[in-house]
Amino acid sequence: MESLEADDAARKMQKYGIGALSDIELLALFLRTGTHEKSVMRFSHDLLRHFGSLYGLLSASEEEMMRVGWHRGLPSLHS
Repeated sequence: MESLEADDAARKMQKYGIGALSDIELLALFLRTGTHEKSVMRFSHDLLRHFGSLYGLLSASEEEMMRVGWHRGLPSLHS
């Protein structure tokens, strides 16, 4: 199911351009995978709801990410 959701977003981007994607779909394409508990689309939705926007998410410090407990599901930027 998860890969189908991400594949749908990728196909939508290829057909209509990146501007046709919702913030949730765009974030899901970037993350590529969810967590054990949540699909990539649900995970993206929850992150955006918590931080308010892509800007809010991208502006969040590592401490903020750890405080909300979602750091375990995010891809490591240090590897």
